Amino acid sequence: MRAAQRPRVWIVDDSALDLERARKVLQEPYEVEVFCDGSAMLEHLASHAPPDVVVLDWVMPGVSGIEVCRFLRTGNASPPHLAIRCRLRPTRCG
Repeated sequence: MRAAQRPRVWIVDDSALDLERARKVLQEPYEVEVFCDGSAMLEHLASHAPPDVVVLDWVMPGVSGIEVCRFLRTGNASPPHLAIRCRLRPTRCG
């Protein structure tokens, strides 16, 4: 973690409602960035320093949380990551 800065958390979920809930809960103690799918997060990771932690949905269309975890584990500087599975999808992001 960088000195004098809040820890950075990236949240990846295809549910706009879940992204907004997570952002509201985490935005005060953390610097939060949200992504609507795994590919958007991986593209961002290619040109930015990795966050302190990634919180991601396990099941998403396109690049799933499972695939993101596999990709992160192959890197030398893999940030810690937490995958979450939820069955209800009331609102899609995008």
